[in-house]
Amino acid sequence: MSTAEDISPYELALGDLLDGSHELRPDQIPGAVRETARRLGALDAVCYVVDIDQRNLVRLDAPEDALDIEGTLAGRTFRAREIQDASGDLWLPLLDGADRVGVLHVVADRPSEALRTRLRWLASITAELIVTKSKFGDTIMRASRRFPMTLAAELRWALLPPLTFRNDRVEIAGMLEPVYDVAGDAFDYAVDADVTHVALFDAMGHGLEATRMANLAVAAYRTARRERLDIAEICRIVDAALVDEFGGYERFVTALLLTLDHHSGVVRFILAGHPSPLLLRGTRVVGELNGTINLPLGLGIGDAVVTEVTLEVGDRLLLFTDGVTEAERPDGEQFGVERLRDLLEQAAMAAEIPSETVRRLTHSVLNHAIDLRDDATLLLLGWRGNGQ
Repeated sequence: MSTAEDISPYELALGDLLDGSHELRPDQIPGAVRETARRLGALDAVCYVVDIDQRNLVRLDAPEDALDIEGTLAGRTFRAREIQDASGDLWLPLLDGADRVGVLHVVADRPSEALRTRLRWLASITAELIVTKSKFGDTIMRASRRFPMTLAAELRWALLPPLTFRNDRVEIAGMLEPVYDVAGDAFDYAVDADVTHVALFDAMGHGLEATRMANLAVAAYRTARRERLDIAEICRIVDAALVDEFGGYERFVTALLLTLDHHSGVVRFILAGHPSPLLLRGTRVVGELNGTINLPLGLGIGDAVVTEVTLEVGDRLLLFTDGVTEAERPDGEQFGVERLRDLLEQAAMAAEIPSETVRRLTHSVLNHAIDLRDDATLLLLGWRGNGQ
C-alpha cells in the first residue's frame, strides 16, 4: 500500500485537480488549471476554447480575448495538434480523443522535458474538464459563440454527436454551416465493436420546420440503430416516422445511411435522394460511391435498395449535402463537385488530419458563397483497417 510519502508533489497536484473536479463549476476551470500548472512548476496557464465556427481560439475566462486560428502559434497548435514552444511560452493542444477542444497557453522558465510531460497530462485533464463541465453551465458555450444563435440552430447543435472521432478502426470528422443559422442538415454516427454507422440528413426548407424534420429523422435513426436492425429496416423506420408526423409530398428529407464493417471494409449504403459520397484513395479522388438513388425519406418509399462496396485500408469517404456543391457566388458560379474534389486531393497531399481537412473545406465553401442560401454539411469517414 502506498503512503503519502510515496506521492510526489506533482502527482499530488494533478490528484487534487481530479479530486476537486467533481464539484467544480465550469467558470472555475481556468483558475483551477492555473493553480495546478503553478504547482507543476509553470509560472502561469491560460485556457482557450475553439469557437463554434472554428476560426478563433477564445480565452475561457476573458472571451473578448480571441486569437485567430490562421497565422498564430496558438492556431498552429490547434491545427496540427502538436505542442509549440516559443522561448518558454508553451502552447499545448486540448484534445478530447481526436476532438480539438482548444489550446492551453503555459508560461514556463526554461521548461524541462519532465515539466513538458507534466503539462501534457494537465492539458489532457483540462480538455476532459471542459467537455464534461460544459453540460452543467453556459460559461463554456458562451465563450465558444461569437454571435447570437437562432432557435433552429440551437435545436440542431443540441442533437449533434461530437464533431470528431478516431480509434484504431475508423476516423470521423464533420462540420455544418451556417453554424449560427443551420436548420435542416444533420448527421449522426455510432462506432461499435465491429461496425460504424453513419447518417447524413438534409430536410427540405428552412427554420424550425426543417429542424423538426431533421431532429425526428435523427431520433428515429438512433432508435432503430440501437435495436441492431439492418440498414434497410432502419431506413424504413425513419421513413415511416417522417410520414406519420409530416406526411405529404411537400415535406421530405434526403438522406445517406451507411454502415462500415471494421474487419472487411465492406460499406453498405442507401442513397435517398442524396448526393453520392466521394472516394479518396491515397491522394486521389477515384470516383463516387454510385448506387441506386431511392426516393427521399418521408414519402413512404417502402423497401430501399442497399448498395455494397468494399474499401481498401486507408480509404476515406467524403459525405456532403447539396448545400456544399450548390453554394453560389453573387455571379451565380457554384462551388461544384470538381472544386470539392480538387480541394480534397490538396488536403490529402498535405497530409492534413481529417478534422483540419473538413474545417478548411468548409471555410472554402463559405469564402466562395459569402452568404449561404442552404445548409452545407461535410463529413469525412476513413477506414484505418481491422485494428489487428
